[in-house]
Amino acid sequence: MNRCLAAFVGLLFWFTAQSQELPDTVREKSEDLETLLENATLDATDSQLADILAELEENPLDLNSASEFDLQQIPGITAVLASRIVSLREKNRFESVSDLFRIEGMTEKIFARARTFVTVFRMPENRGRPSVFQFRLRSRALSDLNERAGFANGSYEGSLLKSYNRAVLRYSDGRPLSMTSNYGAEVGILTEKDPGEGALTDFVAGYSLVNIPSLSSRLILGDFVVEAAEGLVLWRSVGFSKGSEVISPLQKRGSGIKPYLSTDENLFLRGAALEWSFERITLSFFHSNKPVTASINSDGNITSVFSDGYHRTPGELSRRNNSREQLTGFRAAWAAVGKLKLGGTMFRSRLSHGLLLNEASGYQGNDVTVGGVDFAYVDRNISISSEFARTQTSKPAGVVCIVLVPDNRFELAIVVRDYPRTFANIHAFGFRESGSLTQNEYGTYLGAKLNFTKSVNLSAYYDQFRFPWRTSSLQLPAAGNDFLLLSEINLSRFVDLQALYKNRNKPASFAELDLFDRSHNLIVERNQKNYRITLRFSSSSKAEWKSRIERVDVQYSLPGGINQGYLWLQDMRLRPWRGLTVDGRVIIFDTDSFDSRVYEFENDLRGTFSNPALFGKGIRWYILVRHRLGGSLEFSAKYSKTVKDGVKSLSSGLSQIAGDSESQFSFQLDLSL
Repeated sequence: MNRCLAAFVGLLFWFTAQSQELPDTVREKSEDLETLLENATLDATDSQLADILAELEENPLDLNSASEFDLQQIPGITAVLASRIVSLREKNRFESVSDLFRIEGMTEKIFARARTFVTVFRMPENRGRPSVFQFRLRSRALSDLNERAGFANGSYEGSLLKSYNRAVLRYSDGRPLSMTSNYGAEVGILTEKDPGEGALTDFVAGYSLVNIPSLSSRLILGDFVVEAAEGLVLWRSVGFSKGSEVISPLQKRGSGIKPYLSTDENLFLRGAALEWSFERITLSFFHSNKPVTASINSDGNITSVFSDGYHRTPGELSRRNNSREQLTGFRAAWAAVGKLKLGGTMFRSRLSHGLLLNEASGYQGNDVTVGGVDFAYVDRNISISSEFARTQTSKPAGVVCIVLVPDNRFELAIVVRDYPRTFANIHAFGFRESGSLTQNEYGTYLGAKLNFTKSVNLSAYYDQFRFPWRTSSLQLPAAGNDFLLLSEINLSRFVDLQALYKNRNKPASFAELDLFDRSHNLIVERNQKNYRITLRFSSSSKAEWKSRIERVDVQYSLPGGINQGYLWLQDMRLRPWRGLTVDGRVIIFDTDSFDSRVYEFENDLRGTFSNPALFGKGIRWYILVRHRLGGSLEFSAKYSKTVKDGVKSLSSGLSQIAGDSESQFSFQLDLSL
């Protein structure tokens, strides 16, 4: 114990000795993106959101040419800030990324997040220089170091290796591709294999893209997605939602057609998409024809669409691509007058099977038509956006979001949504409480951010929601609420303190036996409280240290007391020399059951994030090493291990591991030429 204490004091002394190396402006904060991703990636190791941020980091936006819609992709940049950036550059072009501090309302925290995703492009003096090719390759391999039951009993037909390969080739003048400013072409291909699958190319995605600025147009052939308005008609299968960042993720304001190169194997489009811009009008046309893996009932109707993409067992292989969807649609957007923008989106989907997602939405048939209108208004101190949509069998669904910035120290957001139970659109991703579909929910969200001083920030939201019709887990209509309070305090140049409190009330269903041993469902109130304190010490660009304590209390409106969970973690990041980063973490957890599980968002290999659920009693630790060789090649590797007390096996079913521990090793190569 004495040796450990001496080592700890020595580390603190070394941290302090390095303090002169700390930049005067901002410090890199390892958990900046955690506030955006911790709720969106629960139990996930791969996420489209991780791919989106990785793509944005590899292709930063040019502050002098990016549109307001594109700028809003950047974590922390609201519609109001994006409007201010565009207004300022119309008067004075940006000379460097640090010029963002000229923007009214820009803080060091927002800048710390944004600087990774933006750049200032400078045209070479020799404008006649030919365009150049750029090539990026990412190759990743991950493997369990313990044998799971599916491999032991021969249920899985392939190896335990998980592989991922992505390559992108671009031809341009070096600037980010824009259909109004520079010619360019790009092709991309992705292959993925999950553990237990037989072929390295079990899933393949790819696209080709051409920008033609003389025609103000963009053409995509292959795989793509459409991000339209607030996501009620068309969006990706994932999106940012409620979390510790209470303002910026609320307004989607989709930026149109985008190439798709991610690992969700179902909810994307495959075919052709064309986007054309003329003066104040932007038009998009798209057609898709692709297979779909779905759950089909005995009547031949689709009851759910799978997104996991697993093809490991004969059963999973038998349902692969067992249906097909043809989708044709368009979007029109018009910058009407001043800051007002209007738009409309529509598509028609023809399925090879009827759509019957649940009892609430009812039978939709093989032919589904969805249409919507939207508007947005952004000024220096206010942003209003909304979308209203409907299917051929539903009442209108709608969402309205208002963000007010009366003072640079205060932001206020209000979101009202109303999604009828009959609104069954598998391509929608609107702001919502939960569930896989944007339907059967009414709610009002109120969020606020207050910067008391440069060192003290307070964020909070309250969300009241109601499910007018029964859901898959609740047999009766129900209502609930969600409250979060986050305080962030910079105690000094080197020490930050964060305190979080969350209170969530939501009904739950229990199966109960009556006096005659007949089972019936009982609806009870479930209350969950989270208490979290995080302390970060960052005295130099070479070292960071973080500690966290979290407690979870879960209580039902039934006798039985409180179900509790605890977590303590210790984080350390070292940069001993340029190009090398070493992350280490130790987590101790103790929960009464899975119901009081705790999460700890982990930095991972580039392009991935993990947020595993920890329950029971045990310890988890990992080490992550990244080493960049020059400016074009980076190696990274991660080893993690989880050990639980008092158990004979981990997980269940075909994923079961014999013993009380599981280990994983992953390796990645990133090449950029």
